[in-house]
Amino acid sequence: MLYASTRYSLLKSLGSTLFKDSIFATSKNDLTPDAYVSHLRHVAAPNPLSNREQEMADLRASESKTATYGGSSARASHIGAGIGFNWSDEAERVVVELGEGSDSCLVILTIDTKTESLCLHSTRTTDIDSLSSIIPSSEPCYALFAWTSSLTSNPVREIVFIYSCPSTSPIKNRMLYSSGSASTYEAAKNILASSSPAVTVASRKIETSDPKELDEAFFKAELGLENVTAPERIENPRGFAKPKGPPRRR
Repeated sequence: MLYASTRYSLLKSLGSTLFKDSIFATSKNDLTPDAYVSHLRHVAAPNPLSNREQEMADLRASESKTATYGGSSARASHIGAGIGFNWSDEAERVVVELGEGSDSCLVILTIDTKTESLCLHSTRTTDIDSLSSIIPSSEPCYALFAWTSSLTSNPVREIVFIYSCPSTSPIKNRMLYSSGSASTYEAAKNILASSSPAVTVASRKIETSDPKELDEAFFKAELGLENVTAPERIENPRGFAKPKGPPRRR
């Protein structure tokens, strides 16, 4: 204990910057050339990781790979520079059709983890009350929902970007979808703007870890529409009603 407690003071007095390394020896065998080589090998080796830490390290490496992936040059016109996934032709076509349509429609996109590209999962005509039963509850996804809100006097068909990431899905998938959420949102806006300039895209994204909570009240809260109420119905004013006269005397 005495030697251990005075080691730092001794190094400081001698000049700690002059010493490249320190060796803790418990026997003379720890002071051989082979032992020193083994010590250097141990110092250079990566820190031991638990299974979860190793998975997170792999995910960070995957994110770095995604960040350097620019997609195909054929789609550079609408995706633009920056990070993002490559879009399949089918996924792009359906998003274009969504912008050109006039009904309430839902497009669900998923990532092919092997190619790290966006693929079409499904598309269907639906209303806002059915979203909770259509969007997958066990795996992450991106969704584009064309919604005609009745909250304003002049209803506007607006396309809302939804990022759903259930907490029960594998962490690797959650990290992959999370890292690509912003770029996918921007790419979708660019596709819609280039194909349907008049289309309206919600300025806010909707994110959820439980698709079951997707309803009109949740949309209003996430899109900042809590204080917007549906316009009151104005009835035609009635004319002045002439009061009845006194009862006739008998």
